[in-house]
Amino acid sequence: MSESGGRAVDIIIEPFRVGHSGPVLALFVDALNDHYGGDHVAHFNRLMEAYLNNNVDERGYNSTRQVGLVATCARTGRVVGFLNYAVKRQNTIKISPLIVDPTVRKRGVGSRLLAYMHKALSDADVTVRNIYCTIDKHNRAAVSFFTCRGFRVVGSSRDQYLKGHCELILQLPAALADPALDPDVADISLIRAENERQWEQLASKADSFASNEVIRHDILHIQAGAKRAPCDVETKPKVVYLAYHDGDLVGALVLCPKKGGSTKISTAFWKDEATFDALLLALEKVDEFIDTAGRVYVHIPILPGLVQVMQARGWRLDALIPCVDSEQVVIGQWSTNYLESRGLVAYEWPDYHLELHQVIRDREWNTFETPQDLAISLVAEVGELAQELQWKSRGDRFDLDIRSIAAELADIYNYLLRLSWHLDIDLLQSCFDKLVEVREKYPVAVAKNSTRKYTKLA
Repeated sequence: MSESGGRAVDIIIEPFRVGHSGPVLALFVDALNDHYGGDHVAHFNRLMEAYLNNNVDERGYNSTRQVGLVATCARTGRVVGFLNYAVKRQNTIKISPLIVDPTVRKRGVGSRLLAYMHKALSDADVTVRNIYCTIDKHNRAAVSFFTCRGFRVVGSSRDQYLKGHCELILQLPAALADPALDPDVADISLIRAENERQWEQLASKADSFASNEVIRHDILHIQAGAKRAPCDVETKPKVVYLAYHDGDLVGALVLCPKKGGSTKISTAFWKDEATFDALLLALEKVDEFIDTAGRVYVHIPILPGLVQVMQARGWRLDALIPCVDSEQVVIGQWSTNYLESRGLVAYEWPDYHLELHQVIRDREWNTFETPQDLAISLVAEVGELAQELQWKSRGDRFDLDIRSIAAELADIYNYLLRLSWHLDIDLLQSCFDKLVEVREKYPVAVAKNSTRKYTKLA
């Protein structure tokens, strides 16, 4: 599901026809094999069944229609792209899949297919609440393609469609009650609450505002916290910002510094969801947000509109907490920080391990390498690392070639992993087991500040 560079291709996009079956099936199977388990031919045949039935999906549980679109080269007639979208009974659309021939990627084929789908839905006067798709996180080109076109990563599920792979869930809200689109409210000012008139203003309007608190704090209680020194977290100080739009008070944020360098939005007030979105955007410019070393986090009831806002602003859902403020309410803890990129998909060690597996499998190195070979290579890489550090000052980091050292460390890690795979060793569990041994052999009371071996500790 992605678009290599070059000028745009002259293509024709049209609904799927039976004559497209062979080349589309070839594209389908080739594109999905690396990212999904299951029988791709059977999957395609099920789509074909719907296409031949006037697009009606009689097998689907939530899907009512399957619509196929095909991109062909105007000059040669060759099939270069395919998009299928499922119309769901909940008035949502799932793109499953979008495929572009590797020889014409990044030349506008994928964008044209998407545009055709949007127009077809509009012309058919279909009410669409949102459009979504799922993509293998390992398929970086596809992830980039969709996120660059406004899709948001709203969740992930490891091992869902193929063992070891992580499937990302991306969504493009269509009927957006999305405050980010409301220019009238975007221009708000955050001003520190410092005088009595401001506090009276907040007290008079707070009850008319929505809030993240089910059981609300009294404004006098918040005001008392604002008078405490913000540097002493144990006194539970509060930094209060009032939000104004065209001179009117439309919301407020109550910030509380926490141990460990994080900041909690203890209380938030907002006139409507558009204002809430504008509050989050304005918050990114205040010193307390910028200077937070840890996370900026907030507890908010899980409501569709608020979830959309948090996802649009790139906040991370850390936890779902039931029965905190009420038996009827589930609270979501969301967090972010100043350095986090809203469009960035964070990669984790399992993602790297998957790519390393593929690099080895594609080159068939695993068919001839042995544990002995890997151990010798590992020793050689450790020697190269030692060479980078030899004759260098022990205390001067600036005397080191950090990039070369990083490359050697990566080589060492790769060989360690490959050796553990050959021997069916769970390296992560082995590391935790080793830590247990270390704690037992080197109790803090006798091992602290000592370089002696455990057999020589008193």
